[in-house]
Amino acid sequence: MMVQKDEVVKHHVNMIAWSQTLNNLSSNQWFSPIKENKWSIAEIISHLIPWDEFVLEYRIPYFSSNDSLPNSPDRDAVNERAALEGRSAEKSVTINRFIASRTKLLECIENISSDLWDKTFRIGETELTVYQYFKGLTEHDTHHKKQIQDSLTKH
Repeated sequence: MMVQKDEVVKHHVNMIAWSQTLNNLSSNQWFSPIKENKWSIAEIISHLIPWDEFVLEYRIPYFSSNDSLPNSPDRDAVNERAALEGRSAEKSVTINRFIASRTKLLECIENISSDLWDKTFRIGETELTVYQYFKGLTEHDTHHKKQIQDSLTKH
């Protein structure tokens, strides 16, 4: 279990460090769509924040109990609201908000007991372990990080 936990912790440490490098982007790089009909880097980073907060409030506290997990909010509504915030906030504000939410998430992950990492739980019809849940979130981050990096190498 420690290997799984360490893998997830390392991912989040790296995401925080990487996000700090985004402060070096120009406003044009930050606010321009990464591709036609896609979000900007601002919108992508901004949309990670409410999901970090959701995991902190409505997932992690339930891992150690046998209570069923609360339903997820409407994904599209959360993402659209977050994208709007990303479009309207200064780059440093969005990056600092992301770092703050991700740091809180990292601290909570570090405090998850090792014996919980292979505990199974259900979200709707899906059964998965705590590790599988966090692995899915890291894959989501990695997808967006790659999108951003690819867009920056093309400019």
